[in-house]
Amino acid sequence: KIFTSCIRILDWKRIRIYKIKFLNGDLKPKGVRWFYHLVSYLMTPLCVIIFRGAETIPVYYDTRLVTTYNKTAQTIKDNKDIVIFPETPPEYNEYLNKFNIGFIDVARFMKKKTGKEVVFVPTYLAPSIKTLIVGKPIEYDYSKDVKEQRMELVSKLEEEITNLAKKLPPHKVEHYITRANINK
Repeated sequence: KIFTSCIRILDWKRIRIYKIKFLNGDLKPKGVRWFYHLVSYLMTPLCVIIFRGAETIPVYYDTRLVTTYNKTAQTIKDNKDIVIFPETPPEYNEYLNKFNIGFIDVARFMKKKTGKEVVFVPTYLAPSIKTLIVGKPIEYDYSKDVKEQRMELVSKLEEEITNLAKKLPPHKVEHYITRANINK
């Protein structure tokens, strides 16, 4: 069995959109917005180099989704684990945002493509107290209906990660995606 996930990276062609989303002028005093605008352009090449060196898998939400799945399959064939960040607004609870259900489809694709079964491992990171906590693996049930399995697995993962977070001492919660990072 393999442990799975995917990392979302910056798309070089869409950098202006990221600049607006992540360095939104509304969040900065008017007199220094030019500085953040400049920083967004200077940081981009560095981020691209870092992400390429980290062997990230681009996540596409259009017809190139097959590319994401194929790169994921190749990574798994190379006996590497994958990390998925499935969070998407709105908030699920005080510890995490709701999960995008599409990432669950990786399991069926991998089973077809590689013959290997995928195990999802709930993980919670609390940087403010320098703690990473890992839960019990949750297996994909290939005998169930696809839609039913998506909803069931997402629900189990959200609940398990919430339980992991609650076990920790009080800490500052840092969502992977926050409302401030999304254009309204």
